[in-house]
Amino acid sequence: MTRALIVLCMLAIGLAGCATKIIDDKMKTYVGQPASAVIAALGLPTRQDEIAGHKVYVWEVTSMYRGTSRNCTIRAILGAGDIVSGYYWQGNEEGCENYAMVLGR
Repeated sequence: MTRALIVLCMLAIGLAGCATKIIDDKMKTYVGQPASAVIAALGLPTRQDEIAGHKVYVWEVTSMYRGTSRNCTIRAILGAGDIVSGYYWQGNEEGCENYAMVLGR
């Protein structure tokens, strides 16, 4: 029993930060791809912005759970022809879990 608990604790520690790593790794693969590829993975954007003449699709979630803030924002910056030219994300592990799950499929 004690050994199993230690193994579970080690796995939990090892998995910390996984959601944010998955988001970073997967979003890199969308650079150079059409925006429709990101939309197919993440669903419709929460909103659309324009920054310095570039269309930016934004996926965002914010919530509170037992006094802990959960937030995640992913931005896909589009170039000519709605091709993803870059991305930016920010958030915490708890907030980014769902996005990481759909991107990790």
